Amino acid sequence: PSSRRSSVLSAGDNEMQSLLREKQDLENIRNKLMKENNELLAKLQQSESTTEVSKKKIECLESDNKNIFDKLMEMEMRMKQMNSLQHPALTSKPSEGDDFQSEKRFTRSEMDKVIREKNLYKEKYLELQEDLSTRYVEVQQESPNNKKKFYEEAKEIKPDLTY
Repeated sequence: PSSRRSSVLSAGDNEMQSLLREKQDLENIRNKLMKENNELLAKLQQSESTTEVSKKKIECLESDNKNIFDKLMEMEMRMKQMNSLQHPALTSKPSEGDDFQSEKRFTRSEMDKVIREKNLYKEKYLELQEDLSTRYVEVQQESPNNKKKFYEEAKEIKPDLTY
């Protein structure tokens, strides 16, 4: 019976030691979790304070931006006033006698188009002139009756200048 008692005690001892080790392990895990929890709380507090500081900086920057915008608008108004004082002709409406202000302005493309049309008409005019001189030479070489006929035809012909 005593060996049985010692074996039961020994088994109870082993079980007790195993439970104590398990308790120690659980306490270690709990301590690690508490440490991580504290670190996370510290980071959270730091983030909150950083966020608060950032919000204050944003408010200051927005205020500065509004002040700068107001100053810019004020300066633009002053500049317009100064320009109107220095160059009254630029701000006043053009008078009837002021040719420079009242003349029609053309764009580069409009001017190009007009010049191309002018060159086309000039080219056609020169072609007609050449045809006419060729025809005149032919008539000169022919009989006198044909000359009269040529002049009469020339009077009747009116060039078509619409293109």
